[in-house]
Amino acid sequence: QGSRGAREQGSKGAVENEKFLSCAPLDAKTLQSLRKMAGERANEVLAEIINNYLAEAPQLLQAMRAAVATGDACRLQQAAHTLRSASANLGAIALSELCKALEVMGGAGTTTGALAGVLQVEAAYETVKAALQIERERLEK
Repeated sequence: QGSRGAREQGSKGAVENEKFLSCAPLDAKTLQSLRKMAGERANEVLAEIINNYLAEAPQLLQAMRAAVATGDACRLQQAAHTLRSASANLGAIALSELCKALEVMGGAGTTTGALAGVLQVEAAYETVKAALQIERERLEK
C-alpha cells in the first residue's frame, strides 16, 4: 500500500504543477503596478527591467543545473532564490513558485530529486520569456 500512496501523491503533485504551468505566465496586475511606479517613463523603465531579467535568468538557470550536477545545495538555493524574486517582481508567479520549491530544497541541504524541478523551471521560464518578449515589443511601439 505504501507504494500506491506514493504514486497517488506523485500524480497529485504533477496535476498541481500542470495547473501552475497552464495559468497565464504573467500577472497583469503586477505589470500594471510596475507601470504606475515608473510614472512618465513607464514603457522605457519596464522594457529595461524586462531586458535585465531576460539577460540574467539564463545564467541563473545554468547555475541551478550546475548546482544539481555537482550536488551544491547552497548554490541551488541562491540561484533559485534570485530567480524566484526576479520572477515574482515581473508577475511570473507560477515560475516563482516552482523556484521556491527548489530554494527550499537547497535550503534543506539537498539536491536529490532537484533535476526534475529544474526541468520544470526551465519549461516555465520559456513560457514567461515568450510573454515578456511580447510585452517588450508592445512597450517599444
